[in-house]
Amino acid sequence: MMRKFFISMIFAAVLSGQTLNAGTRVAAPAHPPAEKSGVDTVIELVKGGMSESLVIKTLQNEGKSYALSTADLLRMQKAGVTENIINAMTGGSVPPTSPAIGTKNAPASPSTGESPERPPVNSGGPTAPPPDLPGVSIVRKRRLSVDSFDSSAVKNAAQAVFGGAYVDAGLEISNMIAARLQKSQVFTLLERSRSKTLNDEKTLDTTPDIDRRGSIKKGRTLGVDCFLVGEITTFGRDDKSSGKQGGEGPIFNRWPGGLIKVFKKEEKAVVGVSFRIVDSETSTIILGGQARGESKRTSKTMDGFGVSSMGAGGGGAGTTTSNFGATIIGEATADAVDKLVKEVENQASQIPQKPREIEASVAAITANSVYLAVSADDDVQRGDRFAILQINNVVLDPHTQEPIDVETTKVGELVVTEVREKTAIGNYGGQPLSADYLKGKGYQARLMSK
Repeated sequence: MMRKFFISMIFAAVLSGQTLNAGTRVAAPAHPPAEKSGVDTVIELVKGGMSESLVIKTLQNEGKSYALSTADLLRMQKAGVTENIINAMTGGSVPPTSPAIGTKNAPASPSTGESPERPPVNSGGPTAPPPDLPGVSIVRKRRLSVDSFDSSAVKNAAQAVFGGAYVDAGLEISNMIAARLQKSQVFTLLERSRSKTLNDEKTLDTTPDIDRRGSIKKGRTLGVDCFLVGEITTFGRDDKSSGKQGGEGPIFNRWPGGLIKVFKKEEKAVVGVSFRIVDSETSTIILGGQARGESKRTSKTMDGFGVSSMGAGGGGAGTTTSNFGATIIGEATADAVDKLVKEVENQASQIPQKPREIEASVAAITANSVYLAVSADDDVQRGDRFAILQINNVVLDPHTQEPIDVETTKVGELVVTEVREKTAIGNYGGQPLSADYLKGKGYQARLMSK
């Protein structure tokens, strides 16, 4: 029986055109690979970076019409296939081509008018991403906010300096620190009131800032990297006086007793502060230190009546906030502030930077540039690189119908060449951008360099 079985197997192998070797299994006939559907092919072309116009031309040259199911439409929508490509697949009409950036006859300024029902087809081929700006290094300054320093420990001393009037010495010192940090090369100063407002807005509203077309206006995650806080530990005078009697003679005899007391006064003001740099998110202390400022003056007076004729010496009842800087206590305060700012700047490299997350809408498209709806106030810097994204769909809240997110496809990159008061301008490279599409669903810019 076994012999008959092997003979049958060999006979079958011969008939099928196969050679049966010892120890070799007979393989089942291979099936030809399944042919890709038109939907798969289009998705691969789009994800591979082919421009919309070339995809449509390819479909039109095929001359086929595809019956697309709901599942096909969902797959293509998630892959970033545009409505124009879908229309071309189903044999529908496609709007005429609109001039786009990077092509001839591109408009010198953004066109105006009503948004079309469907975005026009971009024309022309893609261009290479723009190079980095030569000689520009993105070294972002730390974003710092100065809190009012606590002056409760020196309240009585401060009132004595200002003639009994209450003056918030902590606020005055904070203002002096902020004024010096405005010129800093390592810090970007953000006003405390503004940073608080932005943080409050960030807490209350966690959804993107989206207008009615779905274009994100500004990704304002500005906040600060850290806060500078501190206390005034010393604020007052440390004066010393010494006196001796003068000589006798005709001049001195005119005074009662014939004697004049000569007083030598050494005036000294001392201001001490302690400070801390606090992480804006974790409230942990990153670093800290102390600064002590002094100012000295020497004067001589004569008293023949036993009554001192020395004045306030730059402090006391004559001191006000308007003349504070010219007084001896004001000079000591300025000395302490200068030392504090220098110490903080020397330790700036120890402060961790928060990553920037900036999103904005593309505001305008010209023949040579793209304008973004962000500026230096949004922490944008010259040399920043943004991804330019085409908005394919706006996600709406099912209950309020308010925009809550957008679905996008990356079409190019932009490098910022100029930052103005209300806009940032840059060089663009990638798929052509359509001015008409900008009026429709629009484009979004997202910071790539953090």
